[in-house]
Amino acid sequence: MKRFLLTLCLGSLFATLGEYLFCVLVRQSVPDYLFTLAAYPFILALSYGPLRWIARRMPTPLSADLAVYAVAGLVGLAIEWFIIGNSPWANPDAND
Repeated sequence: MKRFLLTLCLGSLFATLGEYLFCVLVRQSVPDYLFTLAAYPFILALSYGPLRWIARRMPTPLSADLAVYAVAGLVGLAIEWFIIGNSPWANPDAND
């Protein structure tokens, strides 16, 4: 339980720092930033179990880290592209 809470706290801290820079300073949208304060702990809580399960089944700590990094990155990118709609083909001018 201690590890889970540490993951939620540190993950939320690092994630919301980037969101603060983008939502508040760039887009000047405080409501969007407040939404991320609630969304990130929820997302981290949902992803903690499956990623921990993957890490436990890897033969070495390095392979566990690489597998978790790859799976979390691919799932995060899929959510960003297909659910949120921030894909490169939705806004081709953003690739400049």
